[in-house]
Amino acid sequence: MPKIARELSDAAVRKLSAKPKSGAKTEELTTAYHAVGGVSGLLLVCRPPSPGQTIGPRSWILRTTVGDKRRDIGLGGYPDVPLAKARDRAREAKDKILQGIDPIAERKALKSSLAAQQAKAVTFSLVAQEYILKKSKEFKSVKQTYKLTQQLETYAYPVIGNLVVADIERAHIVKLLDPIWEKKHETATRVRLHVERVLDLAGAKGLRQGDNPARWKGNLDLTFPAGHKVANRKHHNALAVNDMPDFWKSLTGNPPIFSWGSQ
Repeated sequence: MPKIARELSDAAVRKLSAKPKSGAKTEELTTAYHAVGGVSGLLLVCRPPSPGQTIGPRSWILRTTVGDKRRDIGLGGYPDVPLAKARDRAREAKDKILQGIDPIAERKALKSSLAAQQAKAVTFSLVAQEYILKKSKEFKSVKQTYKLTQQLETYAYPVIGNLVVADIERAHIVKLLDPIWEKKHETATRVRLHVERVLDLAGAKGLRQGDNPARWKGNLDLTFPAGHKVANRKHHNALAVNDMPDFWKSLTGNPPIFSWGSQ
């Protein structure tokens, strides 16, 4: 039968520390594993202190068997995890093992899942920066890059800049475009196109799925009037050739230096 450790009190645990190194001529210390009782295999690991310190780092482990392997399962640092909580965590781990669950494998799976979620939790502004960098290599002038950046910063970022790209929906795009669609239609058209391409880039990177909410055809065209309806250009009637001298004179305030029809 395994040896049953004496159940230590909180006061006794506080005094536990690293132990002198065996055979050392100096007071050199080495890591000590102290059984604290209450749950078989529960140990307080005490490491040597850093220079100038009296007590080194201390942490809990549960040394037990999972399947046919001996495992050391970390339960947290001491005193952040007090004795009573360490015993509770050790019992929970043992219960999982009895159910056929490897606590270490389970923890790794949860950690991997969290990392995958965090990798996808990328905001629109971050993807937009990558898009701007890509476009800057295609533009012929720095001014074009500046204009693109300004348009996104002025009209897109205040509404969707801090949103995770996977969470952006059609309602967000409508909210973004509605104030400027008719008042600044040309700008709004460019902003919509850039937002659509940023979200396309996010989709290509695996950061979002489904339809692009900034798509025009069959989507936003159902909400906003077409460009030619809100940005009609009014052209002046053509000026007759014989009227050109008088027109030029009215512009310059001087008589024309030429006469139409003269040879």
